[in-house]
Amino acid sequence: MNFTIKYRPKNLDEYVNQTKAVQQLKEYVFNFKTKYKGKALFFWGPPGVGKTALVYAFAGTYNYEVIEVNSSDDRNYRTLKELFHNASQTASLFGKGKIFVFDEVDGLSTTDRGAVNTIIEIIKESKHPIILIANDPWDSKLKELRNYSIMVEFKKLSTTEIFYVLKKVCEKEKLNCEDKALKQLAIESKGDLRSALNDLEALAQKGSVTLKDLESLGYREREISIFEALAYIFKAEKIGMATMAISEVDLDPDLVFLWIEENIPNEYMKAEEIFKAYEYLSKADIYKARIIRRQNWGFLSYYTFMMSAGVAMAKEKKYNKFTRYQKPTFFQKLEQIKKKRELISKITSQVEEKISIKRDLPEFVLPFLINLYKKDKNKALEYGKIFGLNKEEIEILVK
Repeated sequence: MNFTIKYRPKNLDEYVNQTKAVQQLKEYVFNFKTKYKGKALFFWGPPGVGKTALVYAFAGTYNYEVIEVNSSDDRNYRTLKELFHNASQTASLFGKGKIFVFDEVDGLSTTDRGAVNTIIEIIKESKHPIILIANDPWDSKLKELRNYSIMVEFKKLSTTEIFYVLKKVCEKEKLNCEDKALKQLAIESKGDLRSALNDLEALAQKGSVTLKDLESLGYREREISIFEALAYIFKAEKIGMATMAISEVDLDPDLVFLWIEENIPNEYMKAEEIFKAYEYLSKADIYKARIIRRQNWGFLSYYTFMMSAGVAMAKEKKYNKFTRYQKPTFFQKLEQIKKKRELISKITSQVEEKISIKRDLPEFVLPFLINLYKKDKNKALEYGKIFGLNKEEIEILVK
Protein backbone atom coordinates (compact mmCIF):
# COMPACT_ATOMS: atom_id res chain seq x y z
CA MET A 1 0.00 0.00 0.00
CA ASN A 2 1.27 3.49 -0.86
CA PHE A 3 2.72 5.50 2.04
CA THR A 4 0.23 8.32 1.35
CA ILE A 5 -2.68 5.92 1.93
CA LYS A 6 -1.04 3.79 4.62
CA TYR A 7 -0.08 6.77 6.78
CA ARG A 8 -3.10 8.98 6.23
CA PRO A 9 -4.03 10.25 9.74
CA LYS A 10 -6.76 8.09 11.28
CA ASN A 11 -7.76 10.72 13.83
CA LEU A 12 -7.08 14.34 14.76
CA ASP A 13 -4.29 13.36 17.14
CA GLU A 14 -2.30 12.11 14.14
CA TYR A 15 -3.16 15.13 11.99
CA VAL A 16 -0.41 17.69 11.29
CA ASN A 17 -0.93 21.47 11.63
CA GLN A 18 -3.83 23.44 10.02
CA THR A 19 -5.15 24.31 13.50
CA LYS A 20 -7.50 26.99 12.21
CA ALA A 21 -9.01 24.67 9.60
CA VAL A 22 -9.56 21.99 12.26
CA GLN A 23 -11.49 24.46 14.44
CA GLN A 24 -13.57 25.68 11.48
CA LEU A 25 -14.47 22.10 10.54
CA LYS A 26 -15.57 21.31 14.11
CA GLU A 27 -17.67 24.48 14.33
CA TYR A 28 -19.31 23.78 10.97
CA VAL A 29 -20.14 20.08 11.48
CA PHE A 30 -21.30 20.34 15.10
CA ASN A 31 -23.58 23.32 14.33
CA PHE A 32 -24.60 22.39 10.80
CA LYS A 33 -28.35 21.87 11.38
CA THR A 34 -28.85 24.98 13.47
CA LYS A 35 -26.44 27.45 11.91
CA TYR A 36 -24.91 26.33 8.61
CA LYS A 37 -27.62 24.47 6.69
CA GLY A 38 -27.54 25.56 3.05
CA LYS A 39 -23.81 26.24 3.21
CA ALA A 40 -20.76 24.12 2.32
CA LEU A 41 -17.26 24.31 3.76
CA PHE A 42 -14.80 25.00 0.92
CA PHE A 43 -11.26 23.71 1.64
CA TRP A 44 -8.65 25.24 -0.65
CA GLY A 45 -4.88 25.40 -0.83
CA PRO A 46 -1.86 23.79 -2.53
CA PRO A 47 -1.65 20.00 -3.00
CA GLY A 48 -0.35 17.74 -0.25
CA VAL A 49 -1.27 19.96 2.72
CA GLY A 50 -3.98 17.75 4.24
CA LYS A 51 -7.31 19.01 2.85
CA THR A 52 -8.88 15.59 2.27
CA ALA A 53 -6.90 14.01 5.11
CA LEU A 54 -8.49 16.42 7.61
CA VAL A 55 -12.00 15.21 6.78
CA TYR A 56 -11.02 11.58 7.34
CA ALA A 57 -9.10 12.38 10.52
CA PHE A 58 -12.13 14.26 11.87
CA ALA A 59 -14.43 11.39 10.87
CA GLY A 60 -12.16 8.90 12.65
CA THR A 61 -12.21 10.96 15.85
CA TYR A 62 -15.94 11.72 15.95
CA ASN A 63 -17.32 8.59 14.28
CA TYR A 64 -18.63 10.03 10.99
CA GLU A 65 -19.01 8.26 7.66
CA VAL A 66 -17.27 10.05 4.77
CA ILE A 67 -18.88 9.79 1.33
CA GLU A 68 -16.41 11.10 -1.24
CA VAL A 69 -17.17 12.05 -4.83
CA ASN A 70 -14.40 13.09 -7.21
CA SER A 71 -16.06 15.98 -9.05
CA SER A 72 -13.72 15.86 -12.04
CA ASP A 73 -14.67 12.21 -12.64
CA ASP A 74 -18.38 12.23 -11.77
CA ARG A 75 -19.06 15.55 -13.41
CA ASN A 76 -22.34 14.65 -15.11
CA TYR A 77 -25.05 16.39 -13.11
CA ARG A 78 -27.37 13.37 -13.20
CA THR A 79 -24.60 11.16 -11.82
CA LEU A 80 -23.86 13.64 -9.03
CA LYS A 81 -27.54 13.90 -8.14
CA GLU A 82 -28.04 10.14 -8.11
CA LEU A 83 -24.92 9.49 -6.04
CA PHE A 84 -25.94 12.06 -3.46
CA HIS A 85 -29.57 10.89 -3.33
CA ASN A 86 -28.65 7.21 -2.96
CA ALA A 87 -26.04 7.90 -0.28
CA SER A 88 -28.41 10.21 1.61
CA GLN A 89 -31.17 7.59 1.67
CA THR A 90 -28.91 4.74 2.80
CA ALA A 91 -28.68 4.31 6.55
CA SER A 92 -25.21 4.67 8.05
CA LEU A 93 -23.62 1.75 9.86
CA PHE A 94 -24.00 1.92 13.64
CA GLY A 95 -25.88 5.23 13.37
CA LYS A 96 -22.89 7.24 12.20
CA GLY A 97 -23.33 10.78 10.96
CA LYS A 98 -22.43 11.52 7.33
CA ILE A 99 -20.11 14.03 5.70
CA PHE A 100 -20.21 14.48 1.93
CA VAL A 101 -16.96 15.44 0.19
CA PHE A 102 -16.81 16.82 -3.36
CA ASP A 103 -13.11 16.65 -4.25
CA GLU A 104 -11.35 18.41 -7.15
CA VAL A 105 -14.21 20.82 -7.87
CA ASP A 106 -11.70 22.98 -9.73
CA GLY A 107 -11.41 20.04 -12.14
CA LEU A 108 -14.85 20.81 -13.55
CA SER A 109 -14.49 22.19 -17.07
CA THR A 110 -16.09 25.45 -18.19
CA THR A 111 -18.81 23.41 -19.94
CA ASP A 112 -19.84 21.60 -16.75
CA ARG A 113 -22.45 24.19 -15.87
CA GLY A 114 -25.00 21.49 -15.04
CA ALA A 115 -22.66 19.88 -12.51
CA VAL A 116 -21.95 23.21 -10.75
CA ASN A 117 -25.66 23.99 -10.51
CA THR A 118 -26.36 20.50 -9.22
CA ILE A 119 -23.73 20.83 -6.48
CA ILE A 120 -25.41 24.11 -5.46
CA GLU A 121 -28.79 22.33 -5.37
CA ILE A 122 -27.30 19.59 -3.21
CA ILE A 123 -25.80 22.17 -0.82
CA LYS A 124 -29.20 23.86 -0.47
CA GLU A 125 -31.08 20.60 0.14
CA SER A 126 -28.55 18.58 2.12
CA LYS A 127 -29.28 17.41 5.66
CA HIS A 128 -25.61 16.52 6.04
CA PRO A 129 -22.42 18.64 6.13
CA ILE A 130 -20.78 19.12 2.73
CA ILE A 131 -17.09 19.75 2.11
CA LEU A 132 -15.81 21.08 -1.22
CA ILE A 133 -12.10 20.66 -1.98
CA ALA A 134 -9.93 22.41 -4.57
CA ASN A 135 -6.39 23.62 -5.11
CA ASP A 136 -7.58 26.82 -6.83
CA PRO A 137 -11.13 27.93 -5.98
CA TRP A 138 -10.92 31.37 -7.62
CA ASP A 139 -11.76 30.32 -11.16
CA SER A 140 -14.75 32.24 -12.55
CA LYS A 141 -16.65 28.99 -13.16
CA LEU A 142 -16.76 28.46 -9.37
CA LYS A 143 -18.03 31.96 -8.52
CA GLU A 144 -21.60 30.85 -7.76
CA LEU A 145 -20.33 27.88 -5.78
CA ARG A 146 -18.30 30.22 -3.56
CA ASN A 147 -21.48 32.17 -2.78
CA TYR A 148 -22.84 29.07 -1.04
CA SER A 149 -19.59 28.23 0.75
CA ILE A 150 -17.48 29.16 3.75
CA MET A 151 -13.92 29.46 2.48
CA VAL A 152 -11.20 27.69 4.51
CA GLU A 153 -7.59 28.21 3.46
CA PHE A 154 -4.88 25.56 4.00
CA LYS A 155 -1.25 26.69 4.25
CA LYS A 156 1.86 24.81 3.15
CA LEU A 157 3.39 22.67 5.89
CA SER A 158 6.72 23.69 7.39
CA THR A 159 9.92 21.80 6.70
CA THR A 160 10.08 20.77 10.37
CA GLU A 161 6.53 19.35 10.35
CA ILE A 162 7.21 17.31 7.22
CA PHE A 163 10.54 16.09 8.63
CA TYR A 164 8.87 14.68 11.77
CA VAL A 165 6.21 12.88 9.71
CA LEU A 166 8.91 11.30 7.54
CA LYS A 167 10.85 10.35 10.68
CA LYS A 168 7.81 8.54 12.14
CA VAL A 169 7.18 6.69 8.87
CA CYS A 170 10.80 5.50 8.79
CA GLU A 171 10.46 4.20 12.35
CA LYS A 172 7.23 2.33 11.57
CA GLU A 173 8.67 0.87 8.37
CA LYS A 174 11.91 -0.04 10.19
CA LEU A 175 13.93 1.95 7.66
CA ASN A 176 17.46 3.13 8.37
CA CYS A 177 17.15 6.80 7.34
CA GLU A 178 19.67 9.58 7.79
CA ASP A 179 18.19 12.71 9.39
CA LYS A 180 20.05 14.85 6.88
CA ALA A 181 18.38 12.98 4.03
CA LEU A 182 14.93 13.36 5.57
CA LYS A 183 15.49 17.08 6.17
CA GLN A 184 16.55 17.50 2.56
CA LEU A 185 13.44 15.63 1.40
CA ALA A 186 11.32 17.94 3.56
CA ILE A 187 13.00 21.02 2.08
CA GLU A 188 12.55 19.84 -1.48
CA SER A 189 8.89 19.00 -0.93
CA LYS A 190 8.14 22.74 -0.66
CA GLY A 191 5.37 22.20 1.86
CA ASP A 192 3.80 19.23 0.05
CA LEU A 193 3.66 16.28 2.48
CA ARG A 194 2.21 13.89 -0.11
CA SER A 195 5.13 14.60 -2.43
CA ALA A 196 7.62 14.02 0.40
CA LEU A 197 6.03 10.67 1.28
CA ASN A 198 6.10 9.59 -2.37
CA ASP A 199 9.78 10.50 -2.60
CA LEU A 200 10.53 8.61 0.61
CA GLU A 201 8.71 5.53 -0.70
CA ALA A 202 10.64 5.68 -3.97
CA LEU A 203 13.96 5.84 -2.10
CA ALA A 204 13.11 3.26 0.55
CA GLN A 205 13.11 0.20 -1.72
CA LYS A 206 16.52 -0.93 -0.47
CA GLY A 207 15.64 -0.52 3.22
CA SER A 208 17.57 2.67 3.94
CA VAL A 209 17.72 6.30 2.84
CA THR A 210 20.93 8.35 2.75
CA LEU A 211 21.69 11.84 1.56
CA LYS A 212 23.48 10.36 -1.45
CA ASP A 213 20.31 8.47 -2.41
CA LEU A 214 18.55 11.76 -3.04
CA GLU A 215 20.71 12.25 -6.10
CA SER A 216 18.65 9.56 -7.86
CA LEU A 217 15.56 11.74 -7.54
CA GLY A 218 17.33 14.89 -8.68
CA TYR A 219 16.10 18.37 -7.85
CA ARG A 220 12.98 18.11 -9.91
CA GLU A 221 9.85 20.26 -9.79
CA ARG A 222 6.90 18.96 -7.81
CA GLU A 223 4.85 18.51 -10.98
CA ILE A 224 6.06 16.68 -14.07
CA SER A 225 4.71 16.55 -17.60
CA ILE A 226 2.81 13.53 -18.92
CA PHE A 227 5.81 12.69 -21.16
CA GLU A 228 8.13 12.64 -18.13
CA ALA A 229 5.59 10.54 -16.21
CA LEU A 230 5.43 7.98 -19.03
CA ALA A 231 9.21 7.78 -19.08
CA TYR A 232 9.29 7.21 -15.31
CA ILE A 233 6.72 4.41 -15.62
CA PHE A 234 8.06 2.64 -18.71
CA LYS A 235 11.75 3.00 -17.77
CA ALA A 236 11.30 2.28 -14.04
CA GLU A 237 13.32 -0.57 -12.57
CA LYS A 238 11.84 -0.11 -9.09
CA ILE A 239 8.18 0.04 -8.12
CA GLY A 240 8.55 3.29 -6.17
CA MET A 241 9.70 5.29 -9.19
CA ALA A 242 6.68 4.16 -11.21
CA THR A 243 4.11 4.97 -8.51
CA MET A 244 5.77 8.32 -7.89
CA ALA A 245 5.08 9.34 -11.50
CA ILE A 246 1.30 9.06 -11.03
CA SER A 247 1.32 11.32 -7.98
CA GLU A 248 3.64 13.93 -9.49
CA VAL A 249 1.99 14.42 -12.87
CA ASP A 250 -0.61 17.20 -12.96
CA LEU A 251 -3.20 15.11 -14.75
CA ASP A 252 -6.26 13.07 -13.77
CA PRO A 253 -5.39 9.33 -13.32
CA ASP A 254 -8.03 8.38 -15.90
CA LEU A 255 -6.24 10.47 -18.53
CA VAL A 256 -2.87 9.01 -17.50
CA PHE A 257 -4.47 5.58 -18.00
CA LEU A 258 -5.29 6.50 -21.63
CA TRP A 259 -1.74 7.73 -22.28
CA ILE A 260 -0.26 4.51 -20.88
CA GLU A 261 -2.70 2.37 -22.87
CA GLU A 262 -1.77 4.15 -26.09
CA ASN A 263 2.00 3.91 -25.62
CA ILE A 264 2.61 0.37 -24.34
CA PRO A 265 3.26 -0.96 -27.90
CA ASN A 266 5.51 2.04 -28.59
CA GLU A 267 7.77 1.25 -25.61
CA TYR A 268 7.76 -2.53 -25.23
CA MET A 269 9.08 -4.77 -27.98
CA LYS A 270 8.22 -8.30 -26.85
CA ALA A 271 4.72 -9.73 -27.22
CA GLU A 272 4.70 -11.23 -23.70
CA GLU A 273 5.67 -7.86 -22.19
CA ILE A 274 2.89 -6.09 -24.06
CA PHE A 275 0.44 -8.80 -22.97
CA LYS A 276 1.43 -8.49 -19.31
CA ALA A 277 1.25 -4.68 -19.42
CA TYR A 278 -2.28 -4.72 -20.84
CA GLU A 279 -3.24 -7.40 -18.32
CA TYR A 280 -2.23 -5.05 -15.48
CA LEU A 281 -4.16 -2.23 -17.15
CA SER A 282 -7.25 -4.44 -17.29
CA LYS A 283 -6.88 -5.11 -13.55
CA ALA A 284 -6.58 -1.37 -12.96
CA ASP A 285 -9.80 -0.90 -14.93
CA ILE A 286 -11.56 -3.42 -12.67
CA TYR A 287 -10.57 -1.41 -9.59
CA LYS A 288 -11.80 1.77 -11.29
CA ALA A 289 -15.17 0.08 -11.87
CA ARG A 290 -15.33 -0.89 -8.19
CA ILE A 291 -14.61 2.71 -7.19
CA ILE A 292 -17.50 3.94 -9.33
CA ARG A 293 -19.91 1.18 -8.37
CA ARG A 294 -19.23 1.14 -4.63
CA GLN A 295 -18.03 4.74 -4.22
CA ASN A 296 -15.12 3.30 -2.25
CA TRP A 297 -12.09 5.50 -2.94
CA GLY A 298 -9.92 3.17 -0.93
CA PHE A 299 -9.49 1.27 -4.21
CA LEU A 300 -7.82 4.31 -5.80
CA SER A 301 -4.35 3.26 -4.64
CA TYR A 302 -4.81 -0.18 -6.24
CA TYR A 303 -6.06 1.46 -9.45
CA THR A 304 -3.01 3.71 -9.77
CA PHE A 305 -0.61 0.97 -8.58
CA MET A 306 -1.74 -1.46 -11.30
CA MET A 307 -1.48 1.12 -14.07
CA SER A 308 1.95 2.36 -12.98
CA ALA A 309 3.95 -0.27 -11.08
CA GLY A 310 2.16 -3.17 -12.81
CA VAL A 311 2.91 -1.86 -16.28
CA ALA A 312 6.48 -0.95 -15.27
CA MET A 313 7.20 -4.46 -13.98
CA ALA A 314 5.71 -6.14 -17.07
CA LYS A 315 9.02 -5.71 -18.93
CA GLU A 316 12.02 -8.02 -18.53
CA LYS A 317 14.48 -5.12 -18.46
CA LYS A 318 14.58 -1.39 -19.19
CA TYR A 319 14.73 -0.36 -22.85
CA ASN A 320 17.58 2.09 -23.35
CA LYS A 321 15.98 3.77 -26.32
CA PHE A 322 14.20 7.01 -27.05
CA THR A 323 10.45 6.59 -27.44
CA ARG A 324 8.25 9.25 -28.98
CA TYR A 325 5.11 8.95 -26.87
CA GLN A 326 1.88 9.48 -28.76
CA LYS A 327 -1.24 11.35 -27.74
CA PRO A 328 -4.16 8.92 -27.15
CA THR A 329 -6.35 8.40 -30.22
CA PHE A 330 -9.28 8.88 -27.84
CA PHE A 331 -8.61 12.64 -27.97
CA GLN A 332 -8.52 12.60 -31.77
CA LYS A 333 -11.92 10.89 -31.83
CA LEU A 334 -13.32 13.53 -29.49
CA GLU A 335 -11.98 16.24 -31.79
CA GLN A 336 -13.56 14.52 -34.79
CA ILE A 337 -16.91 14.28 -33.00
CA LYS A 338 -16.69 17.96 -32.08
CA LYS A 339 -15.92 18.92 -35.69
CA LYS A 340 -18.79 16.79 -36.92
CA ARG A 341 -21.25 18.39 -34.49
CA GLU A 342 -20.08 21.87 -35.49
CA LEU A 343 -20.47 20.92 -39.13
CA ILE A 344 -23.98 19.55 -38.56
CA SER A 345 -24.89 22.81 -36.84
CA LYS A 346 -23.49 24.76 -39.81
CA ILE A 347 -25.39 22.59 -42.31
CA THR A 348 -28.61 23.03 -40.39
CA SER A 349 -28.40 26.82 -40.48
CA GLN A 350 -27.39 26.83 -44.17
CA VAL A 351 -30.14 24.44 -45.20
CA GLU A 352 -32.73 26.49 -43.36
CA GLU A 353 -31.78 29.40 -45.60
CA LYS A 354 -32.14 27.30 -48.77
CA ILE A 355 -35.41 25.46 -48.15
CA SER A 356 -38.61 26.14 -46.27
CA ILE A 357 -39.31 22.66 -44.93
CA LYS A 358 -39.85 22.95 -41.16
CA ARG A 359 -38.61 19.71 -39.68
CA ASP A 360 -35.53 18.20 -38.06
CA LEU A 361 -33.11 19.08 -40.85
CA PRO A 362 -30.14 16.90 -39.85
CA GLU A 363 -32.41 13.82 -39.93
CA PHE A 364 -33.74 14.82 -43.35
CA VAL A 365 -30.79 16.21 -45.33
CA LEU A 366 -27.72 14.49 -43.88
CA PRO A 367 -28.76 10.85 -44.47
CA PHE A 368 -29.65 11.84 -48.05
CA LEU A 369 -26.20 13.31 -48.71
CA ILE A 370 -24.38 10.44 -46.96
CA ASN A 371 -26.23 7.71 -48.88
CA LEU A 372 -25.82 9.59 -52.16
CA TYR A 373 -22.08 9.95 -51.54
CA LYS A 374 -21.75 6.18 -51.14
CA LYS A 375 -23.46 5.63 -54.52
CA ASP A 376 -22.26 8.62 -56.51
CA LYS A 377 -19.59 10.89 -55.00
CA ASN A 378 -19.77 13.48 -57.78
CA LYS A 379 -23.54 13.77 -57.51
CA ALA A 380 -23.27 14.19 -53.73
CA LEU A 381 -20.69 16.95 -54.16
CA GLU A 382 -23.03 18.77 -56.56
CA TYR A 383 -25.90 18.64 -54.11
CA GLY A 384 -23.55 19.61 -51.32
CA LYS A 385 -22.69 22.85 -53.12
CA ILE A 386 -26.37 23.79 -53.09
CA PHE A 387 -26.23 23.78 -49.29
CA GLY A 388 -22.87 25.52 -49.15
CA LEU A 389 -20.78 22.42 -48.38
CA ASN A 390 -17.36 21.70 -49.86
CA LYS A 391 -15.77 18.31 -50.54
CA GLU A 392 -13.84 18.22 -47.25
CA GLU A 393 -16.97 18.88 -45.19
CA ILE A 394 -18.97 16.15 -46.91
CA GLU A 395 -16.12 13.67 -46.41
CA ILE A 396 -16.10 14.46 -42.66
CA LEU A 397 -19.82 13.68 -42.55
CA VAL A 398 -19.51 10.26 -44.15
CA LYS A 399 -16.65 9.05 -41.91
